[in-house]
Amino acid sequence: MSSIPEPFDTTVKRIYAAWETDNKPRHSRRLGASQIGKSCDRALWYGFRWFALKKFEGRMLRMFEKGKTEETWLELDLKRIGVEIQITDPETREQWEFNDIGNHFVCKLDGAAKGFVEAPETWHACEFKTSNEASYNKIVKEGCLKAKPEHFAQCMVGMGLSGMDRAAYIVVNKNTDEIYLERIPFDKKEFQRIMQRAKEIIFATTAPDRIGTGPAYWECRFCDFAGVCHHGQEPERNCRTCAFSTPLEDGGWACDKKQTVLENMDACGDYGCIS
Repeated sequence: MSSIPEPFDTTVKRIYAAWETDNKPRHSRRLGASQIGKSCDRALWYGFRWFALKKFEGRMLRMFEKGKTEETWLELDLKRIGVEIQITDPETREQWEFNDIGNHFVCKLDGAAKGFVEAPETWHACEFKTSNEASYNKIVKEGCLKAKPEHFAQCMVGMGLSGMDRAAYIVVNKNTDEIYLERIPFDKKEFQRIMQRAKEIIFATTAPDRIGTGPAYWECRFCDFAGVCHHGQEPERNCRTCAFSTPLEDGGWACDKKQTVLENMDACGDYGCIS
């Protein structure tokens, strides 16, 4: 008995396609704390300069949205045991957000909380994450700094910009629903190092050195910018990839050729790609 061939169009494919249709990918205006822990300066610079826009498949978009549901569960879990948690800034009633380096750098917290058994009176900058079992086990074994340096940097920036001296790094195992909590102390020197790196990347006029020696290097193979970095892919044509654009120290961008502040990032006839 011959097998039935898989149809080109299926219900599952339509679900994923609907996620992709509803999603409107766009570049981030600012370099983010969630990114600054990445190891490659050039990749961060490419992202800040809008060299390429990463688009996600429907399955991944659905997974990202599902992760937001876990944040709500963690909020309820903490409240259930008497932890005082503020998911939004009481002043703005929006997500906790801190800007620095001329508003070119942003840090968003998942919450601010106190009442943890380990330190009842200490406010903590909260970062909520989900992880598959292998990654979760690595975090439990090695701790945030070694297992997830990007998350560690994000926690450090969150503390430094918010003024809190402890972070609550909470990870949920997506396979078993186990919860890992690590309280991370603030390290001023590490925070200053991270912020200095962010500043250098933001105001770099040419591409910083890449971390890998070639496209076969393991981090380069999985990088969103491997095409423009290693394979000759043309960058997106916009003001941020133009050699005449400059991020201003007090915020915004300017065109050095036209001597004007940029209102949008649509490339004009004088466009010349930065290298």
